[in-house]
Amino acid sequence: PRFYRAIVERSQHVVSVYEDLHALSDLVADIAQLKLFYSAVSMAHKKGEIALKQRNRFLAHVVKGAPHKFKFDSESRVATAMTEVVLKKCVKDGILTQAESARLAHKCIKANVFADYRYMSLVESVSHVSRKIEELSSRVDAVAQYAVDVNSRVDAVVRYSMDVHEELTEFKRQYRTHLKRRSTVGVVRGLISVVPFAGAALGSACDTIVDFSSVMDLVEVTAESLQVEHVTTVVDKLGDKWSEGALNKAIREQRINAPQLAVAGLIEVVRTVDGGESLREARKHMQARV
Repeated sequence: PRFYRAIVERSQHVVSVYEDLHALSDLVADIAQLKLFYSAVSMAHKKGEIALKQRNRFLAHVVKGAPHKFKFDSESRVATAMTEVVLKKCVKDGILTQAESARLAHKCIKANVFADYRYMSLVESVSHVSRKIEELSSRVDAVAQYAVDVNSRVDAVVRYSMDVHEELTEFKRQYRTHLKRRSTVGVVRGLISVVPFAGAALGSACDTIVDFSSVMDLVEVTAESLQVEHVTTVVDKLGDKWSEGALNKAIREQRINAPQLAVAGLIEVVRTVDGGESLREARKHMQARV
C-alpha cells in the first residue's frame, strides 16, 4: 500500500513534519492507516511540531474522506469501526462537532450498503505490511496461543516478552540512528513493529484504540475491556531502560501477564519518542483517580 511505502521513503529524508503529514494525509485508505496517521498527528501536536488547528485540519481531512476512499465490507466492520470508534474519538478530541460526526456516520452507512470488500483489522493490516512480515506471521500465531492461558503459564509470557523485546530493541536502535529527527515517522515505524504482538495479546480491545500515541487511551481502554490495571506500575517495574533482564524479573516476580506486557510495549514506543511526557501525564491522571 502507498501509505506504508511513503512511511519508509520519508524516513530517509529530512523535511518538515508538516510536509510529512500533508503527504501522508492523502494516502490514508483504510482504518488501520487512519489509526496510525491519527497517532502520528497527535504525537506531532504533543511535541509542539504542529499547532492544534493543524492537527484538527489534518485529521478532519482524512476522516471526511473516508466514506469515499475506504473499502467498506459486507459485514459492516469498517462502518462500525468508523461510527462507533473513530468518529466518537474525533468528537471527544474536538476534531469534529456532533453534527459533523452525524453526517459522516450517515455517509459511512450509505457507502456500506454497496460494500463487498474484505475488512482487515489493524493488527492484520499492519502485520501484512510489516518489514518483517515473514517472521511476524509465524510468531504472531504462536503468541495468540500464549494469550489463551497465559495467566497460568509464566514461561509462555517470557517467550512472548522476548518477541516484543526484540521488536522494541530494533525500533529503538533505528530511532536513535535514523529516526530521532523524524519523530512523526518514527512513532509509526515503532507501532508497525509492535502492534501485531500487542494485538495477539489484547485481541479485539486493540481495535477500540484510535490514538496509539495517547498513553491515557491505552491505559483506559485496556483497563476497561481487559481489566488490565496498574499498567503504569508495570512500566515502572521495568525501569527507565527496557531490558531483557528487567523484563524477565518483572514477569516472574510481579506476575505480569501478556495483555499488561502488550500495553507496556506500546507505551514504551511512545515513551521513546516523546521522552516520557505522556506517561507522566497518565500517572498523574491515575493518581488523581485513587
